[in-house]
Amino acid sequence: MNILHLEAGLNWGGQEFRTLIETAWLIAHGHRAWVACSPEGQMARHAKEMGLPMLLLPMRQRYDVQSIWGIRNFCIKEKVDVLHCHGSKDAAICLPFHAAGWPVVRSRHLTVAGPPKIGKSLAYRFGSRKIVATSLSIKNGLVKFHRVPPEKIEVIGEGVDLSRFHPGEDGWTFRKAFGIPEDAILFGAAGMFRTEKGHHVYVKAAAMVKRTHPHIFFVLVGGRAGSEGRTTEHLPVWLKEAFPQDMPSPVILTGYQKEMSPIMAALDVLIVPSRNEAQSRVVPEAFATGKPVIASRTGGLPELVRHGWNGLLVTPGHPEELADAIRMMADDTSLRCQYSQNALQFARENLSIDAMMEKTLAVYSGVVKRR
Repeated sequence: MNILHLEAGLNWGGQEFRTLIETAWLIAHGHRAWVACSPEGQMARHAKEMGLPMLLLPMRQRYDVQSIWGIRNFCIKEKVDVLHCHGSKDAAICLPFHAAGWPVVRSRHLTVAGPPKIGKSLAYRFGSRKIVATSLSIKNGLVKFHRVPPEKIEVIGEGVDLSRFHPGEDGWTFRKAFGIPEDAILFGAAGMFRTEKGHHVYVKAAAMVKRTHPHIFFVLVGGRAGSEGRTTEHLPVWLKEAFPQDMPSPVILTGYQKEMSPIMAALDVLIVPSRNEAQSRVVPEAFATGKPVIASRTGGLPELVRHGWNGLLVTPGHPEELADAIRMMADDTSLRCQYSQNALQFARENLSIDAMMEKTLAVYSGVVKRR
């Protein structure tokens, strides 16, 4: 099939990463696929690094005539079967194509928080042939607040490349780089520095645990793309305040890290302290590496983390509760090992990127048949 992915956003995050991963998988499995994005955004830089074919368009506004015309010419020339949009701006740009009968699929990667403007609801209900929700919680929000028919929404969660993330990966190099003993118990959180990621809660919980368990190590992997290293130049104010110069830091700041597989291998437990998380890319990566997870009970995280089986769930925004969960994991080696085994089993049975993309291809085939 010939698939054109569209992502007009200028920033970089899980939504953009998934778009590129899907494009790369399609190409690797014999399909033709491209990414339509802005030359001014980080998406174009990452797509170039991955060697993916691109259609560079301004896409500066929701109804960008230049972009619409460029997409139209490209789709005719390359015989595009499906347009797959990922954000609200590119979804609006695709409206004329949907109206003209072209197969359009829309993904929703973010939590649906509450009643929206009527225009957005109409766009979800009538702006595409199918909607891909990356978690069941997102689907429920679309049905409840946007009144989208449930049968129009297909839930396809995050997938992980099991050939890259596996228990055999070496984690010692990462530990050595940041002075973490090979036999130390290591907890870690990862993600771009955004308020909703709950990193401030993680830092507070780490400080609490350090008082009773000084031998435990904590890392915080994140920052902005391109800000590699351990400098505090790009840290938000709340994080700078958490590390006074006269007080030792409860966590080790690694900065932005491009490769996550060595990090997951180095961790004993991944922590996802988000206040709000529609779905998670790092949880499947941790599970595939055989690592349990402590996560907030919010959004799509409980769909992955089964409390008391492959990890623990805690109340968002409660550092005391998170600290108790960390101590439980640290103090009980057999519990941690059992959760690890269950996490690996869950990843292999449910989280393969191949299975995720086969479901996506089924969606594409369905909308093409209705053309």
